[in-house]
Amino acid sequence: MSVQQPVRGTVVPTLRYRDLPAAIDWLCTAFGFEEQMAVAGEDGSVRYAQLAFGDGLVMLGAVEDNAAGRLMAQPEQTGGLATQLCYVCVKDTHAHCARARAAGAAIVLDVDDPASGGRGYSCRDPEGHVWTFGTYDPRQRRLVLPRYRATPLQVAARRLALVVGLVANIVGSAAFLGWVSAVNGPAVVVPYASLPSR
Repeated sequence: MSVQQPVRGTVVPTLRYRDLPAAIDWLCTAFGFEEQMAVAGEDGSVRYAQLAFGDGLVMLGAVEDNAAGRLMAQPEQTGGLATQLCYVCVKDTHAHCARARAAGAAIVLDVDDPASGGRGYSCRDPEGHVWTFGTYDPRQRRLVLPRYRATPLQVAARRLALVVGLVANIVGSAAFLGWVSAVNGPAVVVPYASLPSR
């Protein structure tokens, strides 16, 4: 009896390339991926590959006219627009960007762009797929944002605002009652008369 290992919840991006062997070589050279596996078809051409980067993987397939292939469009078919991006965690975005640029990557968001704050960059590979590399590792973050805690100064300011609001309410009420009294004259007080006893 064999014991089946539990399946880990892992997301592995899959991209398709018209020239898969060239894409494998370029991604390894430009981005530092390592070829983990390549599978040839009946004609001897590479049809599928897995590339590793740290503990992450990306799967690559050849562009083919089949059921799965008809569900995807290549960047040149969409005017260069992507419907998803591959994000890869790296330790040094500046060095990685320089490596990709030297290999001919088209940088679309530079690491020195103020929007990235030096934490990441995005580029296109030779077939137009957009890749984003950055130092942010989402696996190191908690899923629930930490609860907001007010500083002592903020707590004091809130309490002062509450006291000022109460005082303003009391003063406003007294002024209103004074105005009603001035408009209507003094209030008529009717003494309570007791009923005669029997």
